[in-house]
Amino acid sequence: MVNGYSHGAPTKSCQSLHPGHGVDKQYGLAPYELRVAHGPNGAVIVSLMSKGVGSSGGAGGNSIPFTGFMLQARLVSDRESIVNGRFSEDRQLSQTRNCNQDIPNTLTHKNGGTKYRVDTTWTAPQNFIGGVIFRATVVQTKSVFWTALDSQAVYITAPVVIQHTTSSTSSSSSSTTGKPNAAYNRQRDHQSEPKQPLPSVNNNNIQSLSTVPRTQASVDSAQYGSRIPYEVCSSKFCMGLPANCVRYRTCNMLLTGMYVMRGDGMVEFEIHADVNKYNANSYYSMGLSTDNKMGEDSVTDCMISDGRPVLRNSVNIGRNNEYLSANEYHSVTVLNTTYNNGLLYCKWRRRRRSTIRGVQYDLKDKQYYLLLAYGLLAGKEDTKDYHTERLATDQTIDMRIVGQLSAAQQSTSFLIKLHGSFMVFAWLGCVSIAIFIARYFKDFWPNDQLFGVKIWFAAHRSLMLSALILILLSSVSIWIHVGTFTMGPHQWFGLASIVIIILNPIGALFRPKPESPKRWIFNWLHFLLGNTGHISAIVALVLAYYLPALQMSQIYLWILIIYILFHVTSHLIMQMYMCDFTRKSKTSDISMQDVPHLKTNNNINNNNNNNFKTKNSLIQLCLMFYIIAVVVLIIGLIVCIYIPQSAVNYVKS
Repeated sequence: MVNGYSHGAPTKSCQSLHPGHGVDKQYGLAPYELRVAHGPNGAVIVSLMSKGVGSSGGAGGNSIPFTGFMLQARLVSDRESIVNGRFSEDRQLSQTRNCNQDIPNTLTHKNGGTKYRVDTTWTAPQNFIGGVIFRATVVQTKSVFWTALDSQAVYITAPVVIQHTTSSTSSSSSSTTGKPNAAYNRQRDHQSEPKQPLPSVNNNNIQSLSTVPRTQASVDSAQYGSRIPYEVCSSKFCMGLPANCVRYRTCNMLLTGMYVMRGDGMVEFEIHADVNKYNANSYYSMGLSTDNKMGEDSVTDCMISDGRPVLRNSVNIGRNNEYLSANEYHSVTVLNTTYNNGLLYCKWRRRRRSTIRGVQYDLKDKQYYLLLAYGLLAGKEDTKDYHTERLATDQTIDMRIVGQLSAAQQSTSFLIKLHGSFMVFAWLGCVSIAIFIARYFKDFWPNDQLFGVKIWFAAHRSLMLSALILILLSSVSIWIHVGTFTMGPHQWFGLASIVIIILNPIGALFRPKPESPKRWIFNWLHFLLGNTGHISAIVALVLAYYLPALQMSQIYLWILIIYILFHVTSHLIMQMYMCDFTRKSKTSDISMQDVPHLKTNNNINNNNNNNFKTKNSLIQLCLMFYIIAVVVLIIGLIVCIYIPQSAVNYVKS
């Protein structure tokens, strides 16, 4: 390290991995990374490198060197516990340190020279089975360093039989000291924790965990794109957002908890969150509630604010959330908060008994619903915007259980999906077909009527009325979910389309008679309003793809693009066809939502009757094909709304 510990990190940094340079760590994304790979005989090859460095260790164009580091293996299920494996040394770059029990379980730098890559081989303790991550502190200069740089998880699923042999390059070659070789070292306050029997629980309260076959040492499912430790659900209770994400191993947020029998008792909670989806200040919250709804709840918030991890406590008062002041009792002890490379981690301990703003809590003798929510922070005071998504357990839980908690089947995301599916069906189905019929079929079936009006008008009116009903129901569902006004690009375009679809039929009630000289004004206004509303709705549907609450796959966006291309192409073809078919005369009355329409000449020569019937049949076939294609595309979009991206990724893998 420059002007620091140039000959290696001191043992006093073993647990915290903090270099003690008298300055704070960096909170942004680190320009370094840890990679893990399979090694021979169950060993794991660990590489600490500057981003952009090749396999040979040569510096890339944008690579930033480092001068010092400290590397350990830690339990996936408890990242404060050091796993007592052994690292190999590099004579020029690295050396080991004995952190706890005189075991060389830590690797550090050997000198303060610049480095771009350090490779080492890690061997698990004898008879060790479990998951580990590799955690490093990397020092660029004395005042610039990053802590809690974590690798992907590695799983040892079969005991490794280790025969240590003498080697000049590995500290693991040293003979054993004869002292007990525990598999891992817990924090000092964990050492006296007794084992505890688990209460018998209803099987309906715990879902069976999905398992992923692993070899003796395997990297955690990279295909799922997550480094969140789902395997802790085998030793703790856990719950994730969005719904069913634990099954697919694609949670944006994972809550874990474990009851600790020390003193009067306490519960240790952890939140792991992937914040890359926001790239902004955001919060990930857990609440204790007497029901599965928001209101009168005790909340702990794990937040990322300006690149810094923060743990705060708050209460829900109705639909509002209010932070507890620094002087208010909250019964929470912060154990760890880290943020690195888009991963946010908070660990805290909550006393068994507490009273928060007059409400008494007992985490052993009473049971509570668990609420999860995440969303964005706004303003300098880290005010929480209304949550993007929330989820609640389907029943109260015992804090001593183990496994995945089952959530209410109809989470608030169901209302979002209902809103989206109704809007898709209304605008892309009912409105699109209604426009198509009004624009090209006014002169068909001239002698037939339905409900006392021409067929085209009856169909157009019925479809638009159905669309209006669906849109109003959709608006009610999203209002129930949000409960307040939250405006953004999607909401503004959606609101514009809703206002227009309400105003347009009201204006139609006052339309002049067809022979009125002012009829053309109505025709133009009706046309412009109708198309503006339709376009606004389509833009809102496109913007919905980028809403984090829905988490739709890219297939949704592609289907929507196909619909837009198909819709525009169909209208272009029909316009050219109808212009050619009716070019003999031009009406002064613009068709509904058309500019200006060429009307069929009713005095078609008898010699052309057969030709007219043929073309009439072709146009009706075009209508049938248009309706079928639109319905198929709508079904595809609605399926994408209800099936999250996580499920798509799971199937692909």
